[in-house]
Amino acid sequence: KNNERKIFEGDSDLAVIGAGIDMSADVLAANFAQVLADAGFGNLIIRVDNVTNLETYARVQGYLASLTLVERMELLRVLPSYVIYRVVTQGDSAGVAKAIALGNVLVPQQMAAADIDILSDFTARGSKDNTVQVYRLFK
Repeated sequence: KNNERKIFEGDSDLAVIGAGIDMSADVLAANFAQVLADAGFGNLIIRVDNVTNLETYARVQGYLASLTLVERMELLRVLPSYVIYRVVTQGDSAGVAKAIALGNVLVPQQMAAADIDILSDFTARGSKDNTVQVYRLFK
């Protein structure tokens, strides 16, 4: 499906390149667009490892804030090697995970059993929005 080849013809090289760029943009939009009107708002907890100084903290903070789906963030905990945020999103947590995957800033991590206990303190009891995502800052 994604390995489909297209042949473009045009009056000039520029016209052919333009058609290819237009088609590429359409494919990207179809793959990564979020239907915000239907999705509403969601909450998730994001933990980011490898945040060891003010520079890495600012990098993570700026990156998460720059994501289109992030409506607002609340810093919940800062420890010597990681930070935890509550993130209010437009859409669901899967959309945020896709957006993060497009960048080269955060790498998904498996959640360890010890993480579940720590992070469960921050999830809303009885809420359907108990999604937790764990990442590592890419160096």
